[in-house]
Order: sequence, then C-alpha cells, then structure tokens
Amino acid sequence: MFRSTLRSQVTRTPTQRDRDVLTRLPKSLQYDGRSNWSFFRNKFEQYARMNNWSEAESAVCLGWCQTGKAVDFNAVLAEGRGTVSYTDLVQRLQERFGAMELPATAQGRFQVTHQETGESLDDWSDRVLTLVTNALRDLPPTYATEQAVARFCQGLTDKEAGKHVSLQIPVSMRDAINSIKMYSYISLTPRFLAAPRVSTRNHGGFTP
Repeated sequence: MFRSTLRSQVTRTPTQRDRDVLTRLPKSLQYDGRSNWSFFRNKFEQYARMNNWSEAESAVCLGWCQTGKAVDFNAVLAEGRGTVSYTDLVQRLQERFGAMELPATAQGRFQVTHQETGESLDDWSDRVLTLVTNALRDLPPTYATEQAVARFCQGLTDKEAGKHVSLQIPVSMRDAINSIKMYSYISLTPRFLAAPRVSTRNHGGFTP
C-alpha cells in the first residue's frame, strides 16, 4: 500500500531524472521513527538542496527514506488523500516525531537506558548521544558529553568492562568505545601461555 501511495504522488509519467533521484538515494538517509527527527530532517534537506530537488521530488524521496514506525505513519496520512505535499508531510512528521519531551521525562529516560541485547557499541553510543541531547539540552556541551560517556559505560551489557573503563575516565565517546574494545581484546587473550615441560632426566632438555 505504501509504494502505491508514493507512486500516486507523481501524477505524470516518471522520467529518467525521477528514476535517478530514487536510485541514488544514500542508504544512510533513512528515518525509522525512533531516531532523532530533527537531525534526519536537516540532513535530508541539505541533500535535497545539493541535488536541486523540487517539492514533488522531495515528497517522494522523503517517503522512500522512511522505515518502521515512520512509514506506518506516512501510510495513515496518505490513506484517502492520495497526494501529500512535502510541506504537509514534513509538518505532520514534525508533530508526530519531533515534539520535545519534558526535561524531567527526558532526563529520567536517559538515566535508566541501557544497552540492548545484540546492540553494537556504535549503535549504543549513538542512542546515548541522542538521548542526552534532549535530556541535557540546556546545559553546557562539555557537561553533556561527560554525562553521555558515563551513561554509556554504566549501561553496558558487560558490567565489568563498563566499570573498568569508567575508572579510566574517558574524555570522549570514541575514547570510551576504544577502551571497551581494548578491554574485550585483553580479556579474551590467555594470561598465561602453557610453559614447555622440562624433563629432569634430560638435564633440562624439553620433553618430546
């Protein structure tokens, strides 16, 4: 249903440019309804300006960039309406996904968040940085970074690794990630290599 909705946004016969616009969309230009809407919107609009997209092209591409909850919401918007303009689509997405949380709510969510099973270090760090942006948006960036790094370490699935890296007081998220990777590498390396057995009968020679 969603793809037919998108096709309905272009009433004329698609041209080669229309096809090029869609096939050249970066894979990283996606919004799932969970990540930071404002960040995605800025990135999307910068890309649209660089490629001189029209309003109609922007509307179609914005639809194709959506996944998860965002695509479900878009389908509901378009149902019974056919064409949804770019301006209207952005406004409705802003209302649905861009509303700012109350500071107390955002801070509470930030304090209890933790790494999910199967979540990579990079994805976990991205999620922490997104949450801290809302939770501590009125505080100095340096303080927000310190809190994000601390939450990253405390919320790790590997509690021992998190405790070890926290004591090193990493100065940035990248520093914390590198320290975690180093700790994991060292932890998996045998501390003691099996020493060769010495035969007392061969005057210190190695046993076969």
